[in-house]
Amino acid sequence: MLGDMNCDGVVNISDLPLFALALVDASAYATAQPARTINNGDMNQDGFIDGGDLAGFISSLVGP
Repeated sequence: MLGDMNCDGVVNISDLPLFALALVDASAYATAQPARTINNGDMNQDGFIDGGDLAGFISSLVGP
């Protein structure tokens, strides 16, 4: 699920630190969360977690 950085089935505040880590250092996220998928942070599905994913993540976090 896009935005669900801890893979618990929901996008909530607990995903924020992991999204921030993936945004700043994808390798550190992959090392810290080996069982998780970094692709969940690629909100615009362009192959990267970058500033272009922030708006989508925030929208998922706060809901419609």
